[in-house]
Amino acid sequence: MDSYLLPFFGEGFDVIWAPIAMFANFATNGGIIGFGGGLATLAEELAPFTDVIPSVTLTWIVRSVLSGESACRKFVKKKLG
Repeated sequence: MDSYLLPFFGEGFDVIWAPIAMFANFATNGGIIGFGGGLATLAEELAPFTDVIPSVTLTWIVRSVLSGESACRKFVKKKLG
């Protein structure tokens, strides 16, 4: 959102940011959910005026719901063994 501080720069920066956000979404969520979420993030970032959509967060929620296990429980299992 900081790119909107400079006039006419905000939407143009999305062309650079879109593939980075796509990879970050895939790396964060992984698997087929991360791949689909990455593609959705790419489309969202390239579409004008859609920066308010939290696509990575939405992908994380979908992954958590489909896995049937809460993210908090996964974190505790991972950390405590």
